[in-house]
Amino acid sequence: MDVNKAVYITLTAGMIISFSLFSIGFGIYAATEGKGRYMEVLSIATMTLILTPLTRVAAAFSAFTRNKELSNALTSLIVLTVMLLSLILGMIYHVKVK
Repeated sequence: MDVNKAVYITLTAGMIISFSLFSIGFGIYAATEGKGRYMEVLSIATMTLILTPLTRVAAAFSAFTRNKELSNALTSLIVLTVMLLSLILGMIYHVKVK
């Protein structure tokens, strides 16, 4: 598969899913006047939006590997490792704003 096509599909799908979830969450908020379970849907939408670039790098790594472009695959793997490490460390050492 072409790397650009894999990246395009990943980013488009992430954006559409995230937008849909945000719309549903805000719809629940509007319909229940803020008393419904809209925060769960909005949290999932936010996580989807955050994870979209991570998935994009993983798709690029996969496409580069299949195309045997090893230098690009290695670069994508390094970027993916740094992103995952940042995400994990962020969850472990999260700072709460008062």
